Amino acid sequence: MKQVEILVNIFTIEDEEIKVLLMKKQTEPFKGYWLLPKTNVSDEESINDIAQNILLKLGLENTSIYQYHAMSDFSREPGSHFISISYVGFLDIIQVKINETETKYEKEWFSIDKLPKMAYNHVDIVFNNLNFLRNELKKSTTLQLFFPSDFSLPELQRVYENLYDIKIDRRNFRKKFLQNDLLEETGEYTEDSRGRPAKLYMFKPSIPEVNIL
Repeated sequence: MKQVEILVNIFTIEDEEIKVLLMKKQTEPFKGYWLLPKTNVSDEESINDIAQNILLKLGLENTSIYQYHAMSDFSREPGSHFISISYVGFLDIIQVKINETETKYEKEWFSIDKLPKMAYNHVDIVFNNLNFLRNELKKSTTLQLFFPSDFSLPELQRVYENLYDIKIDRRNFRKKFLQNDLLEETGEYTEDSRGRPAKLYMFKPSIPEVNIL
């Protein structure tokens, strides 16, 4: 029997870590394991409407999501063929805290480097979606979704270095943002990792799409 489900994979950045929203499974099989927010497809709704309803139940209805890919799983239940259609969304940590609501679901944000035990093939789906995130975060307009408020350039650089596992030249990284007129100064400072003052910036309201890497 073929079954189709919609999965919603929301990423955010907190303390320079990429995090993903997971829910704890309340029933067997895999009771107590974690999984991506999901629901089965019905004949009455479009898959886009179903994905939006998942966001509504999570209190994240204003999140922009994108249909990314589908995966098949023949091993979940004997005699069944599951097709998972994955949506990916990005949310800045400030909006995450604003939208935190009480639901009947136990949910938590996990660092992609410290994922818990996950049900079914959802860990594979998270890492597949992470490749989509890596491609999208090369764009200035996607990065703006994660950082709508103030930040330092060393902070952004460390996010990129952690996500792509690379070392970035500080001067070239800084030049990419400033020469493309993406940022404006806030007039405030914070300490960088070496204890030195680091200038805080914000993205300008309207910016061109520039490849950061």
